[in-house]
Amino acid sequence: MVRDLIGQNPQSSYYVSVDEEDTIANNMYSLGSLPAAIFPPQNKDAAWLQFQWQEVRNRAAQWLNSGQNSRNDVEAAAFVFAIDEVQKIEQWSNIVKGLWDADRANGVPMHVVLLGSAPMLMQKGLSESLAGRYEVMTMSHWGFTEMQEAFVCGHFWLC
Repeated sequence: MVRDLIGQNPQSSYYVSVDEEDTIANNMYSLGSLPAAIFPPQNKDAAWLQFQWQEVRNRAAQWLNSGQNSRNDVEAAAFVFAIDEVQKIEQWSNIVKGLWDADRANGVPMHVVLLGSAPMLMQKGLSESLAGRYEVMTMSHWGFTEMQEAFVCGHFWLC
């Protein structure tokens, strides 16, 4: 779902996954005109996450300066950064807290979406308090009835 939402506005968003190869994740929603001068670290660790975060800061600054954002309200026009399977990075919460706090102090208009496959796994590495910095949204799998109600009868075998 997050990929679909980001895909609707790729100029003002960036998606990266700890599970995917960097070339796939970085090219999926890239601005196209920003060749990487420096390649991300090979290991998906703290340095990799910090590299990705800085890449997003650069893209957000370029997007805001390009005039492509039609909103005058900077917060409403914030760049969106989505990190999938963040729990696989050791001590991810310490890194995110530090980067998030630095961005807030510097007025960086960015929304960060942290995705994980299981709530218990998201807590792995959650050693630093992120209180007041996040909102948990649980998305469970759809049941048969929910899918049946969501799709128009006649187009899918579910109806």
